[in-house]
Amino acid sequence: MIGKLITPLEEIAESEVRLITGIPPTGVLRIVRYGEGEYNIGTVSHQPLWVEIKGKNNPKYRIAFANFFYMFASELTLVGREKVILLRIWRDGYELQEHVEDRDTRNDISQKIEQRVPFEMYWNRINGNLTSVSTSGFYYSSCTICNEIERGFLEIQGINHGQRDIYRTENFIVKPSLGPLVEGHMCIFTEEHYQNIGDAPAVMHPELEELMRKVEHTLQRVYHSPALFFEHGPAPGNRAGCCVDHAHLHAMPIEGRLREWIPKEAREITSFDALSELYAHQIPYLFFQENDRKRYVIELSDPIISQYIRRVIAKHKGLPQLDWRQDLNLPCVFATYNKMKRAMSI
Repeated sequence: MIGKLITPLEEIAESEVRLITGIPPTGVLRIVRYGEGEYNIGTVSHQPLWVEIKGKNNPKYRIAFANFFYMFASELTLVGREKVILLRIWRDGYELQEHVEDRDTRNDISQKIEQRVPFEMYWNRINGNLTSVSTSGFYYSSCTICNEIERGFLEIQGINHGQRDIYRTENFIVKPSLGPLVEGHMCIFTEEHYQNIGDAPAVMHPELEELMRKVEHTLQRVYHSPALFFEHGPAPGNRAGCCVDHAHLHAMPIEGRLREWIPKEAREITSFDALSELYAHQIPYLFFQENDRKRYVIELSDPIISQYIRRVIAKHKGLPQLDWRQDLNLPCVFATYNKMKRAMSI
């Protein structure tokens, strides 16, 4: 998400827009706002910039109209619940400069507000050698979770098993985990596609914190057990034991001591900002929150076995199921769904 920019670009970031820049993947992005409804984005040089439109599940803004503006820019009309925004992506920074100079000579427009932002702040949006600058997460047709969210129901081998959404917030969805270790095993997914929690915008962290507290309290009330949270945080070249490349945080009613059980060096953290920092440097990680709510992260330098934390828990708790794909255990999945959906609605 574009953060630290002129309001309401944080809201525009929820639209269906991806910015693509040419080589090199560094430079300065220039944002010029006129009034409350027009934004012009470009570089400060001849470095090319263009727009790629991606489908999204439930964006705050929908693209109602798109066209070429004098063949020099992509002009998008974004329609939200309360306002309409004109977003103009200039292919060349010098053409943006000419447009700004022309507008500044007119007296019938609002005073402009301008900000320039280094591309480096978007490093966590650059994948490998693809120098793309993304304003938010997107819907990926190859992602099983994105497809389930888009369909509205769980489909396995062509069979519709109905929807399994236990609870929703603005940016997160709680679902029962497939192949659960125990009844009450759930996953907190980002609604939009992010690779891991560290990839999700920092503005979503307070929302996630509040949701985790609600999940924890509900698990205690329903299953009379403290909650354990964990995540495998993948990065390019190292999946960190993750099976699904759509950000999700496991939650389950189980007593555990992962810091003792995992023979790797862990450091205590206090916020999800630490995960954002790791993702920004493309460092894979393991994250977990113990029953006492203390949080730890383990930075990974080498690949680990798939579903590593799950296997650790299964081993120390004497649980038989090491690989969720071997048995989806749908009766347990929907037992969790029925109990937790009722409980979390209170």
